[in-house]
Amino acid sequence: MTDSTPISFEQTLAARGVRAGLSVALDATVTPEALGQRAPATPSAPASGGLPRISLSFPDDGTRAAPPEDRELEVLSLLGEGGMGAVYLARERVLGREVAIKTTRSVSSVDAVAALCAEAIVTGHLEHPGIVPVHQLARANDGRPVLVMKRIEGTTWRALLADDAHPAWQRLAAGESKAERRAFHLEILRRVSEALAFAHRRGIVHRDVKPDNVMVGDFGEVYVVDWGLAVRQSEQRPDEPLVGTPVYMAPEMVHGRPVDARTDVYLLGATLHEILTGAPPHRGSTLPEVLMQASDSAPPSYGADVPTDLAALARRAMSREPDARPRDAAEMRDAIAAHARHRASIELAARAEERLVDLGARTSSAITEEDLPTLYQLVAECRFGFLEAKREWPENPRTAPGLERCHEAATRIELARRDPRAARAALAALAAPSEELTHEVEALEREASAERAERERLRRLAEIADAGAEPRARLLAGAIGGLGAIGLSGYAMWLDASGGVGARELLWFALAATLLATVVVATLGRALLAHPFNRRLVAWMFANLGGLIANRGVGLVAGTSSAALLAQDLAVMATCFALGALWLFPQLAFGTAILLVGALVAAALPHAALASFTVSTALVLVVALAAARNAQKKGAAPAPVPRSMRLSMTPTQRR
Repeated sequence: MTDSTPISFEQTLAARGVRAGLSVALDATVTPEALGQRAPATPSAPASGGLPRISLSFPDDGTRAAPPEDRELEVLSLLGEGGMGAVYLARERVLGREVAIKTTRSVSSVDAVAALCAEAIVTGHLEHPGIVPVHQLARANDGRPVLVMKRIEGTTWRALLADDAHPAWQRLAAGESKAERRAFHLEILRRVSEALAFAHRRGIVHRDVKPDNVMVGDFGEVYVVDWGLAVRQSEQRPDEPLVGTPVYMAPEMVHGRPVDARTDVYLLGATLHEILTGAPPHRGSTLPEVLMQASDSAPPSYGADVPTDLAALARRAMSREPDARPRDAAEMRDAIAAHARHRASIELAARAEERLVDLGARTSSAITEEDLPTLYQLVAECRFGFLEAKREWPENPRTAPGLERCHEAATRIELARRDPRAARAALAALAAPSEELTHEVEALEREASAERAERERLRRLAEIADAGAEPRARLLAGAIGGLGAIGLSGYAMWLDASGGVGARELLWFALAATLLATVVVATLGRALLAHPFNRRLVAWMFANLGGLIANRGVGLVAGTSSAALLAQDLAVMATCFALGALWLFPQLAFGTAILLVGALVAAALPHAALASFTVSTALVLVVALAAARNAQKKGAAPAPVPRSMRLSMTPTQRR
């Protein structure tokens, strides 16, 4: 019976050589030797015994020095050393150039010798500007393998990442701002990806990509170094030991699954993570803790200062499943290059977002008129920034959300100003306005519509009550009508002196006065009737004339005497003037009194009825013209607008 008990992660690590209490540097390369294991033999690695000899001269050990005439390489100084070997600076005797040589500590370390030979073979097949050229692989007099390589004058990428004040920055002229330094590191990562893409085309996986294994030359050259853990995909075995740097390691490296180009992509993503955050992705105090994080590879989160496209690229590259990652280093290179091309757009969007944060903070509280200039400036700057970013890179994922937030803030500003038209225009710029914001704008529009209707009603009332509007036409019509009426009265008195005036003649005089008034009104036309007050005044005048015509027509039928008709005419006119005092001019009340006195005189003295009528009408004409003239001088102030309505008006409307 097969045991189906799940294997714990601790058991997996134990099978990989990670024992309890094992002490290793978590940010250093883990090798089989560090885990107390033997490295499996590499089929393509030659035995050191079959290598050509090369003579070395070490300054610190005369017993190891060859005769001067046989010294092909003179070791000058130690450049660095690790657990399995060391790297020296040396000078070639024939060419007189300085080179770097890498050798093992002793020939007895079979694993170290095999590893160095394998590294030499792999690196020698990778002739690329981003990979250190191999000049020669030979063995020293004592049998140790010697790898002769180009000497790189520069510093490690790790030193530049760790120290913003490193002296090398002066030579590299990379700028001092955070954005400029990030752009420089991204360019290094792009060139590292380019070198790895070449290796992947040759079927070689580095397995230890990290800033420590990248050299930056004094003139900006970038080299991927230390190919000691590199493996050909065709030479992988199912029993590969745990190798790599724990804080960067991919999940398949932890579990011993086969590696390919996507494993190096993970390591590139881990390095990108360090560029963006300042630390490797996997952290912990012990090796099992770090390897557990590497195994899980949970998607990392990034701050708002990290460009969204870089954050997405880092998450994708560090996906737990290899199939979810970019397919190779070439795709990583292209993605980083695309970011560089879009850097201007990204920076414009970032600056616009900074202003958007300020705008959001200012619009989250009550807005006063004093705040408006600053708010409008921020809206304009945000909108311009996002539009320019979109122009530079139409696919920039930050522009559309930024513009939405900008237009939303603009809408809220106009809502606070109580300007429905501007609020509707700002809302229309939103691609997907929220229901809440839409309802607020619609409510403001309804409120503004009601207030406009109320203002129109008040305006009409003020216009109707404005006795000072269009006075010239009114005075001209009154003067013509008054003179005509006086003329007709005089003619009537002449007729009365000649033979008497009866009800028929009085009716004709009323009709003639009405015809004269109609001609005057028709002649003046729009100049007189354009204003509601004047229209009411004309209506009042025709009401007077109509009352006279009706009274005289009835009197003619009833056979009423002319004296009685004139007394009744004055009473009808007194009634009309009383109504006019309430409807038009208060001063018309004086005319009412004059007409009542005239009516009493006409009734008491029938023989003087026509004279009383003529004098009374002449006097009330003077009163009416005086009232109209007084209204022209004073005019009528427009009705005051309530404060609640004023707040809802735009500055132009207020003016």
